[in-house]
Amino acid sequence: MVHSYVPVVVYLATMAWMEGRGWAFVGLFAGVSFVVVDVIPDLVVRPYVSGGGLHTGSLMFAYTLGPLCLAGTGSWLLPKTVKQRNLSGDW
Repeated sequence: MVHSYVPVVVYLATMAWMEGRGWAFVGLFAGVSFVVVDVIPDLVVRPYVSGGGLHTGSLMFAYTLGPLCLAGTGSWLLPKTVKQRNLSGDW
């Protein structure tokens, strides 16, 4: 699966190769993007959101519609919102 940061890393790497400098920034950007986009949502947010007594259907819609509506932010924001509303008893 190609994430949204991969094309940016490729572009930055191309520019660094053409300029002959800037490889440290490309490596730092790729590392931070990997941690923020891949590791944190998978290892921290998803188990926190998925655990507990949430209805499977509402969680499925949250994981499907979140990224479609809100791009990368939606992959953690909409499921977290569903969990918060469920815990507060609003639904």
